[in-house]
Amino acid sequence: MADKQHITVKIAGLSPLHMDIVPDQEEAIRKAEVALNYLWERWKLRFPTKAPQELMTLIAFHFARNFEMLNLSAERMEGCLRDADAELDAILTEMD
Repeated sequence: MADKQHITVKIAGLSPLHMDIVPDQEEAIRKAEVALNYLWERWKLRFPTKAPQELMTLIAFHFARNFEMLNLSAERMEGCLRDADAELDAILTEMD
């Protein structure tokens, strides 16, 4: 098992999150931290009347929607790859 490293993540000026991670996860975690903070700052300006909790709800929904859209795309791609694999198998079988 890989050694763990301790990191701190700061999101939206809230209390820092302390976590122990596998080192190869750090880049993805840091990118997520940057993306969340970017949206937080941008959407605070875009929706100045929203309470922080409402704003974080919008951001959470944004990321959840994108996650599900990526999953759906991956499932569709897997279907296309299975179909292409079946077609190639059929072509190779005909060549025998």
